[in-house]
Amino acid sequence: MIRAIGFDLDDTLYERYDTYHNVFQAMQEDHVPLEVPFEDFNPVYQRYSEDEFFKFMAGEKSKLDYKRDRVIRTYRHFDKSISADTAMAFEHLYQTLRQEIQFVDGAAELLQWVREQGLIPFILTNGPSKDQRAKIQYLQLEQYVNPEHLFISDELECSKPDPMIFQKIEQQLNLKPDEILYIGDSWPNDVEGSTQAGWEAIWYTDHQEGDYPYQAKNYQEIKSCIEQIFEASQIN
Repeated sequence: MIRAIGFDLDDTLYERYDTYHNVFQAMQEDHVPLEVPFEDFNPVYQRYSEDEFFKFMAGEKSKLDYKRDRVIRTYRHFDKSISADTAMAFEHLYQTLRQEIQFVDGAAELLQWVREQGLIPFILTNGPSKDQRAKIQYLQLEQYVNPEHLFISDELECSKPDPMIFQKIEQQLNLKPDEILYIGDSWPNDVEGSTQAGWEAIWYTDHQEGDYPYQAKNYQEIKSCIEQIFEASQIN
């Protein structure tokens, strides 16, 4: 029986797309214009950002270097060489504009519903502690989640999809794997990682793919998936 429901943070409880789009537009106007639209820029940036983050988590780079190099590598991909100062201008814009983040429609209501059902809501997110704590504050997540149940990879010294991070959450919550359900947008990090650890998972995605049974493109569908999982657990 499910006793806890966890949520990824970035691109699950809130969307990074609009924030990065605004950063990109400001860079286009005031710093380094590119001959590509944001729709081409963003997936490249997200790929390099994840790659640089894992180098940071492995101790290969400082936080400053990881944040700078993900921008430099993205612009280089589009044949534009930028300075470290320009890369940090991108980062400073992001830090300013992310203060305006808001919940995805239905997310706050579902967090409240989880609490009302007597279940444990928790957050499990990859990222540097300071950055993720800031986002948690902007969203006022402590209204919905016990501060002891806000889990950040940097503080746990491992990151999704490493099996160790899921084991650490089980220990912190004092729950068995089959008592935990997790919701996230990344197939390898959130869905594959958690299900391999023995958790149930819902894949939050606009692109319905394959035969995975619990896919949802909005929070109404996420709640329907939760109800299906509850029903299946009662039958079993």
